[in-house]
Amino acid sequence: MMEFILKDLKRDWKLGPDLDGLMAGIVFLGMFCGAFAWGLFSDRYGRATTYLVTSLFIGIFGMLTALSHQVWTFLVCRFFVGFGFGGSHAAFTLWQEFVPEKYRGRMLLLNQLFWTLGALLEALLAWWILPRWGWRNLMIASAVLPFITASFYIMLPESPRYLVVQNRPHEAAQVLRDVARANGATYPEEDRLIVRYSVQMTKTRTARRLSMPNTSAMAAEQESQQVTVESQSDNHAGDIRELFDWYLLRTTIMLVAIWCADTFVYYGSAFITPEFFKGSSLYTAAVITACAEVPGIFLPMLTLDTIGRKWTLLILLGIASMFMFIVAYIKDSTGILICLCIGRMCASSSFTVTFIYTSEIYPTSIRSTALGTLSALSRLAGFATTYVAMNSDRLLSSTLYAVVALAAAVASLLLKYDTKGRRMCDTVEEFRHRADEEKNQKERDEAPPLLRPGAVEEELPPPPPPAETAPVSRVIDDSDEDSKDK
Repeated sequence: MMEFILKDLKRDWKLGPDLDGLMAGIVFLGMFCGAFAWGLFSDRYGRATTYLVTSLFIGIFGMLTALSHQVWTFLVCRFFVGFGFGGSHAAFTLWQEFVPEKYRGRMLLLNQLFWTLGALLEALLAWWILPRWGWRNLMIASAVLPFITASFYIMLPESPRYLVVQNRPHEAAQVLRDVARANGATYPEEDRLIVRYSVQMTKTRTARRLSMPNTSAMAAEQESQQVTVESQSDNHAGDIRELFDWYLLRTTIMLVAIWCADTFVYYGSAFITPEFFKGSSLYTAAVITACAEVPGIFLPMLTLDTIGRKWTLLILLGIASMFMFIVAYIKDSTGILICLCIGRMCASSSFTVTFIYTSEIYPTSIRSTALGTLSALSRLAGFATTYVAMNSDRLLSSTLYAVVALAAAVASLLLKYDTKGRRMCDTVEEFRHRADEEKNQKERDEAPPLLRPGAVEEELPPPPPPAETAPVSRVIDDSDEDSKDK
């Protein structure tokens, strides 16, 4: 929105260029604080409740922004708009925890279509309202939408996975009964909802024998014991320290880098759009670049469930880096528009895939906390990109965006796990045990196969014939029992 109204604000309040970065970036500071707070709030009080509160937060402070008559009140209101928007991941988490594993990737991609439609709608509202009725009416029209979405709360069920993890199985069962009724199915009343994880303990004993005629060279025996453990904790509230659990540490570090890069490049490409179209309509350029994101939503569908999330991220970030490099050096305005649209499309797609990967890899007990924390850290990159876009020339800003996207592509290769076809965990304990199982299974698959008893004769070459030697006289002593008998 700020790209549309900043010019009018500077004219009305006689602002200098030194405030451009702060006016555009203050919302990112609010999102930074809000993402932390709402992530913890969502894991403690529920996804649906967070959705309601954050929607009201955005709507109320959006209205107050329109009533601002001084710069500092405008900045405060915009900060709290960002604070509320920092909890937008709660709705994504709620949706993700309802979608079956088979359709998870595609449905989460379609969910992000509404992000692009929102950007397109804002551009159309600015084109229609701003020249006729000014920026205050644009702010009011934009703030009405969160109140409309908040009204959907009365029809919104809470996540059953969240309810079970919070030791509220009866409420989770009621939600599932409603889902079954809506789908014309019958809820299995005899089933009991629990937080469960399995500990797979495998013991291998290998007996070795010396090589002797008519015996096996090696015998192996493997025993496997399955133990089912039920969680005894009253609830599993979000704990930010669990993001840095040893089993999740590498994943968290790589995702911080990728989230920051996605935010830096995506919003940077949006902020530099006006700089390349000073002689043409800003609204036309915004609509074109927003429409360019639509193919980027369907593009990952070709690869998300085939080559996986990690390689999809690598491809998208690599393409974004390449076209941002081209933007830095091309002269033709049409060529700039095309390259900028492709770069923004790939950055937007990468953002979506990163969102999906993050929500899939972290357990239910800290899923919203993880999304909030990573989103918060990435907002620092969003705040920084406003200064890069507004205070740097095209060569420097576009080259920097290209380098950052390339670094994120490398980070995607260093992710330890791929979530394609991977069942989601509910607790960190379950994640640890599954990681150990996968590691043990990988070691067994990579180890040389043990020879089966009775297969030695088929797999080993026949022994060479004994060499002919001169007869040797047998020495008989008192220890030879046979000789005593003779």
